[in-house]
Amino acid sequence: MRHIKKSYLIIILILFIISCPNHSVFQGLDKPNTEKITTFTGTKLLSELEKNVDSQMFYKLLTDSEREQILSNLDDIISSSKNPDTITKAASFAVDILINTDSLVYAVIYDLVDPIIFAITGKDITASSIFATCTEPIQKAVSLPLQEGLQVISECFYNLFRITAYYDVAAISATYGSYSGGDLQKYLVSGLVSSVISGTQDAMNVSSDDIKNISEDVSEVFVNAEKQDVSNILSYLFTEIPKKLGETGLNIALAYKNQLLEKANILEKIAGNAGYLNLAKAAIKVLEAWAK
Repeated sequence: MRHIKKSYLIIILILFIISCPNHSVFQGLDKPNTEKITTFTGTKLLSELEKNVDSQMFYKLLTDSEREQILSNLDDIISSSKNPDTITKAASFAVDILINTDSLVYAVIYDLVDPIIFAITGKDITASSIFATCTEPIQKAVSLPLQEGLQVISECFYNLFRITAYYDVAAISATYGSYSGGDLQKYLVSGLVSSVISGTQDAMNVSSDDIKNISEDVSEVFVNAEKQDVSNILSYLFTEIPKKLGETGLNIALAYKNQLLEKANILEKIAGNAGYLNLAKAAIKVLEAWAK
């Protein structure tokens, strides 16, 4: 028993160390010119983000409009480049920006007692229970004044969707070693939560242009569920989202399951790329089982 616990702790420590950036402690101490950075494109932007992406000062100074401009410039790189390393780097920078500029997203991804890759394979864990666990920080935001809470929660759902999308587009062609153990955590959590958004999108058969509106609608249903103290929030969302959208024929539950299957496929690619496929196999099997 002691041996099992010791091995468990060692694996967690390894994942933590691998996910931490290996940069100089002095990097990012200079005050970055975030406004100027928004004007950079291509390799110049990637080079500048390389210097600042691990600096909390950078994220503190970054305004919402500056963040969105940088993300838009990164999107241009991703869509126009044919170099897998360039695409992966741009997508990874986008993920880090989204996590570090949204405190609720940061809490959702990192404020778990156990790493998600272990939590998902625990005894009697279901899709509903793990969704509830992952969204605990979002549940706390319900206590905010109504409009403020809805805005914060909607932005969180939307950004989690975007994080997942960046991994989806880059992981397919990423060269070996592009990802670390920390990416397993980022992708799994963001994917499990945002699949409600992407599942709703698929069920409605609409484009990604509608994601922000869908996030807002899902947030309202989520807040109602929390105020009513619903015990199975995922089932509640599956039932109430179609009503909110005026599309009672939507099968959100099936769409969510299909999303989990897609997440299992991408997780396998990320885990293999990072050299943690054996570690992730159990979690992949759980996602595939939930998708049945």
